[in-house]
Amino acid sequence: FSVSRGPIRDALRILEREGLVTILARRGAIVTELSAKELRELLEIRAGLFEIVVRKLVAQPDEHLIALLDSGVARLEMLAALPDAGDAYAETTYRMLILCARQCGNLRLQRMLTAISLQTLRYSKLGLASMARRQRSASLWRQATAALRARDAERMVALARQRIEESGEEAIAQLSHRSAQGVAP
Repeated sequence: FSVSRGPIRDALRILEREGLVTILARRGAIVTELSAKELRELLEIRAGLFEIVVRKLVAQPDEHLIALLDSGVARLEMLAALPDAGDAYAETTYRMLILCARQCGNLRLQRMLTAISLQTLRYSKLGLASMARRQRSASLWRQATAALRARDAERMVALARQRIEESGEEAIAQLSHRSAQGVAP
């Protein structure tokens, strides 16, 4: 691609800082392995950060945001019905989370949630691989959007936590299954 080594090194350092690669001296970089422990830690942080976002959104509801979330949920419901749409579904949920974070009015919170959500994206793809899991997730997104519309912060927080925890549990089950079969995570 006619790119010098400097920008490649910088990009790898950013990926290392985000926990996505490990740089080995004089050997290059490798993608970090997925682990249940890391996932639990990341999801705990992500759920806490997203709760702050939810409370800010409910305090100042934005009809434009609600319309965008309705559109996003419709896309999720469509993807949930397709057998091989797990990756696209996970990427759409990532975009919806980031959209919510952008609307909360706290740039630092937005950056933190974006970074942690990027780290959890590869786990989300595992947790949302099955159609049944995606359909459940889409239902929770639909209910959360209704809670936002009703300005019910407690309900929206509970639904967000439930969605995050259920996807996390499924990703951990998938990691355990792969490990038992001797497949690299």
